[in-house]
Amino acid sequence: MSKLEAIRWKQKYSDDIMTIIGIDMATPLFYQTWTNKKILRTLKLAKKLKLYKIPNLYPLSTRCLTKNEIHQQKLLMNRNASNGKQIDKYWVRNQQEFAKIMNAKLISFDCNYHYIHYYKSNDMVKKILKFVDKII
Repeated sequence: MSKLEAIRWKQKYSDDIMTIIGIDMATPLFYQTWTNKKILRTLKLAKKLKLYKIPNLYPLSTRCLTKNEIHQQKLLMNRNASNGKQIDKYWVRNQQEFAKIMNAKLISFDCNYHYIHYYKSNDMVKKILKFVDKII
């Protein structure tokens, strides 16, 4: 949701903010497709399937696990959470459409990591520096 806040700041302080660089961003278009009905349906399905690994919604099951295994489970849950396809079928498309509407540049990395900055930081830095050099 920080993307929404960043957009609002850009609207409010347009003279002070030149650009926004977002990582794995949820756009206003995404929230238009993510209705209360859809959220409730997803939560009911997760509960029915006993998917207790959704961050900030359900606690991780720690039954019969060592402290190290609990730690590993959390790391794996976060690592495997999103490449845009697991979250919602519209996630990537909404980012592309929003970038087009805003006349913005969208850079995508085809990988399966939610915490992309841990795994693609060097590639991201190169792209960001190249972009910043063009606008300064």
